[in-house]
Amino acid sequence: MTPPDAAAVIAGGRPFSLVVAGGGTQAIAALQSTPGCSRVMLEASVPYGAAALDRFIGKVVVPRSGPLAARAMAWAAWRRTVFSGGAGAVGVSCTAALATDRPRRGADRAHFGWCDGLVCRSWALDLGGIPGRQEQERAVSAFLLGLLRDPDAPGLPGEDRPGEHGRLAEVISGARAWARLEVDGQARANPAPELVVSGSFNPLHAGHIGLARAAERLTGRRAAYEITVANADKPPMPAAELLRRLRQFHGVGPVVVTRLGTFAAKAEALPGAIFVVGHDTAIRVLEERFYPPGTGGLAGALAHLRERGCSFLVAGRATEDGVFHPFREEEVPESAKGLFRAIPEPEFRLDISSSEIRARLGAV
Repeated sequence: MTPPDAAAVIAGGRPFSLVVAGGGTQAIAALQSTPGCSRVMLEASVPYGAAALDRFIGKVVVPRSGPLAARAMAWAAWRRTVFSGGAGAVGVSCTAALATDRPRRGADRAHFGWCDGLVCRSWALDLGGIPGRQEQERAVSAFLLGLLRDPDAPGLPGEDRPGEHGRLAEVISGARAWARLEVDGQARANPAPELVVSGSFNPLHAGHIGLARAAERLTGRRAAYEITVANADKPPMPAAELLRRLRQFHGVGPVVVTRLGTFAAKAEALPGAIFVVGHDTAIRVLEERFYPPGTGGLAGALAHLRERGCSFLVAGRATEDGVFHPFREEEVPESAKGLFRAIPEPEFRLDISSSEIRARLGAV
């Protein structure tokens, strides 16, 4: 017979990576015995021993059956969804101290975690009133299936805390101007990047990577990609969409996520940076409409870029007829002279746009 909670989890359709330690294995068995499980369960891990759990998390967390361990497990599980291709997936965890045959200092208790890449949530379940290990296991697995079905359901009051992407969550909320994610997906307090490849990266493609490599050769600096969630001429980017785009960069290169809608704002936050952009973006930078009256206009913004030691490297573009149009430095206004440097065609040329790629993917 199909376990009803497992069927409801699968019907919900949200993919997840699951990790349990000490309890919760009946939930895995219930899911795997239910048709359609492979549509949602990307991975299920049971790092039972202390050393195995430490390896899964990537660090030692004590106590291993507490809320901190549950959140760390959920975070590690979410990171694994990146390599499983689960768009919008979450990491879910359970770490339990069930009734045992030896004396234990703590109470019989289970902790659960849920992480979407920005926020980690945790729950606790007191097992002291449930006699016997088998009954406790059933209670833990039932709670876990309920959590997988709907973490916001009544009766599941949890605690929300920033995940290890806390800095990224602060950028989205507006509490922070920028945050940097390294190539392994970890958010770290690194210095501001010196060479910034700005774009929407929808999708990331070989042209973006080739542009970064060409800029590195020309400048001798290491490139970081930059995505803004508050573009000057586009609606704010939803958190789920940002996470989808960030998944593309795992193993590729560091990414700076910003709330900096103009390059004048980027210069204020990232002094000394060289911004690597395409031909069309460079033209938009030089449009007066992006600089409201009272802010000094375009001339004031360009003067600010100079004061902050920033400049631009600009790639040319090819039109539909195959003609390549380099960026011409002599065509920029006098106030922009010296701020824009063209990338020579032999160094980099791109003949396809992100919109063309999206159109082709949509036609598949």
